[in-house]
Amino acid sequence: MRRREHTAIWLCVDCMVLHANGELPTDPNPEEPEPLCLIGPGEQLTAGMLAEEHECGWTGWSAERPECDCERQEFGRHRCGGCGTDLAGERHAATLWWTSEEG
Repeated sequence: MRRREHTAIWLCVDCMVLHANGELPTDPNPEEPEPLCLIGPGEQLTAGMLAEEHECGWTGWSAERPECDCERQEFGRHRCGGCGTDLAGERHAATLWWTSEEG
């Protein structure tokens, strides 16, 4: 049986912009850091986090509160989940999806 799994990751600005424009690499190579090179075959990205992963208590879109700021870090020092860069800077939340085999 196959199971759809996900996790939240943080992307640098370069990776976020390429993903937003639909410019995903066709042959990613993790040995050569380039935007989104760590996203492997069979993995997919969606922008933002799932509602239940928000630390701020945001539960989804509403007219009173259409969005929140916890999906963006103005200055992060952790590695980018898309390309692995160590350069500090702005980070944007994304959700990484993949399918695994149960059993």
